[in-house]
Amino acid sequence: MIKRILITGARAPVAAHIAGLLIDAGYTVFCGDTPRFPICRGLRGAAGYIRLPAPKQQFTGFADELQRVLQYHEIDWVVPTCEEVFYLAMAWPLLKTRAKLFAPSLSTLTVAHSKHRFIQQLKKLKVPCPRTHLLQNNDDLCNLQEHCSELVFKPVWSRFGKYTLLKPHAAQLKHVCPTIMQPWVAQEFVSGTEICVYGFAKQGQLLGATCYLPRYRAGKAASIYFDPVCCPDFVRLLTRYVEATAWEGQIAMDAIWQADGKILPIECNPRATSGVHFFQSSELFAKCFVEGAGAATPSDDRSLMVPAAMWFYGLPKAVKNGRFRRFMRDFSAADDALRASGRSVHLGKQLLSLAEFAVGAIMTGKTLQAASTHDIEWDGPQSSVALPAL
Repeated sequence: MIKRILITGARAPVAAHIAGLLIDAGYTVFCGDTPRFPICRGLRGAAGYIRLPAPKQQFTGFADELQRVLQYHEIDWVVPTCEEVFYLAMAWPLLKTRAKLFAPSLSTLTVAHSKHRFIQQLKKLKVPCPRTHLLQNNDDLCNLQEHCSELVFKPVWSRFGKYTLLKPHAAQLKHVCPTIMQPWVAQEFVSGTEICVYGFAKQGQLLGATCYLPRYRAGKAASIYFDPVCCPDFVRLLTRYVEATAWEGQIAMDAIWQADGKILPIECNPRATSGVHFFQSSELFAKCFVEGAGAATPSDDRSLMVPAAMWFYGLPKAVKNGRFRRFMRDFSAADDALRASGRSVHLGKQLLSLAEFAVGAIMTGKTLQAASTHDIEWDGPQSSVALPAL
């Protein structure tokens, strides 16, 4: 029986939300991550915060400390929320533990994370999706240069829309240097509304799912404001994928919702995403998420947001684009996603967490987004290979 849970990725709002729900449901919950001041540190009701070595840079130390933590705290279940899921899956066969990992195998995760192999997988399932070309050398790139204004270029291994070029001019492709070690994809540009789906599954059975529209973003892609939307077709598509892959754990997809109602998936995020904030009933969520019993449904139809990120990212962009009044209306209309679970994270704690990443960004010369994930990013089997700065 699952009683003691370790939730990793404690820097993420989704981790705070899941932890709050499970604490309210009566579980003993620990939070773990590598930063000093993640937003889950000091979360009310949590059994404690466990600081772990950076898995990307110190994998052996990470695995060793994880082994010690699981044994010392008698952990029954580990729930990843960010890209540390890949390192956990890689470490798991090496560990001697009775704990269970809420994630599929590393190979299953890697296929879903690849922006090329995921589309190939969908094609085998006969799911309509945009035409996607794999680029592994300059010849592959040159063959598509004439049609580049009709395509979206992005690295096979990336997140937050990093390096993405949307319908670029030929001159913009000079920084794109695909190789076998660092492949890219060129994907057909599809008009429509971007829509996201989040769900969780056990043994290939989808137990909960919700769809939402990302209205405001941190940078190019990471959503910080979420509008709930009903899209049964997307949920059915996710159900089909989960069944075909015998998925275990959390999963999300991004797609284009065309004007005729068709859903065209463009990529997969094999981890938690902001859709989990729409689940607010701790008892029902825990019964489905932990015990695998029944089916969870979202319990909120209001827009949700991450306030600190809205002030930090959304406000400057709104002012720049002359949309300050619209921003203030949207801000007033949304609930704080971090309060949805009843475990509100003080704004000061959110800002402290951002400040820690900002200091790291300044010291390393990275962007804030890059600094916030540099220790857990998974870029395929060669995850230590860095992309060139654009």
